[in-house]
Amino acid sequence: MIVAPVWLVKARDVGVDAAYLDAPARGQLRTSKNALHGPARGYSKAAVMQSARSAGRALQDEARRSALLSSPAMRTLRATRYVTPLREGGSLPAIVEAEDDGLYVLKFRAAGHGVKALIAELLCGELARVAGLNVPELVQLDVDAALGRNEPDPEIRDLLRASTGLNLGLDYLPGSLSFDPAVGPSPSSGEASAIVWWDAWITNVDRTAKNPNLLWWHHRLWLIDHGSALYFHHAWADAGRQVGSPFEAIVQHVVLPWADDVPGAGDRLARLLTPAAVRDVLEQVPDDWLAGEPGFASPAEHREAYARHLQQRLARREVFEQEAARARASLV
Repeated sequence: MIVAPVWLVKARDVGVDAAYLDAPARGQLRTSKNALHGPARGYSKAAVMQSARSAGRALQDEARRSALLSSPAMRTLRATRYVTPLREGGSLPAIVEAEDDGLYVLKFRAAGHGVKALIAELLCGELARVAGLNVPELVQLDVDAALGRNEPDPEIRDLLRASTGLNLGLDYLPGSLSFDPAVGPSPSSGEASAIVWWDAWITNVDRTAKNPNLLWWHHRLWLIDHGSALYFHHAWADAGRQVGSPFEAIVQHVVLPWADDVPGAGDRLARLLTPAAVRDVLEQVPDDWLAGEPGFASPAEHREAYARHLQQRLARREVFEQEAARARASLV
């Protein structure tokens, strides 16, 4: 008979994903759980279990946060269980469990703008991480046709069948809250300026007061949902004309009122977004997502077009920095 390690059994008992716990954290969890096997000491088993569960999840969340900030190489995982749909917008993302026992928000290749949305999610998310912004871990999720076969909604079943193969997953952040500019807490000037600069560079139209796509988690702001960015790639023939776009849509940005030094943020972030860094991220985009695009003979040629566009836009960043400053002046 195969017996699971003691620390894994204990973690499973209290609903903690043990994969995120290092050896010291496992020891702390074991200590908090040991009371279940000793004298009652005046506490009910249910009360002790709840205490252990809270302690374990706090350890897990801290370990997850540290792992995300360390920018590990992107992993490829197999989706093992369809949990629930997220009925937000028209793309119908879903929460799924993967082979590492973690939960992920799955973005489907057959939804909305298809693989172009996945390319934008991956490129913008991983480049934001390079620039020092907080982004949930991104993984490539392999979806089998059998996933969600018991889902009663025919629209979701069709979406799952059409999305077999590699899709994109964002780490599900338990307990996170959507940023509300009317409630706060407010971002610092430096953080707001960096986020505004970032979204102007990648032409992200989807970070507004109506749809912030920012989450508060562990006292930090995390950027999510970049599928609507890089809209130049929907019309490559006209992409050259958008290189120097001032991006007037920045006036709708949810944290623009706090962004009082966008050029200064640009100085900091642009130094990190080297041509080598951009190409390293582009190498993580699967060939399968890049193949077949009209006008490009190969995935490599398609990658190079992204790299060239992003670097050219970076070289002309004063245009969108000035537009952001003008837009903010009209608000405050």
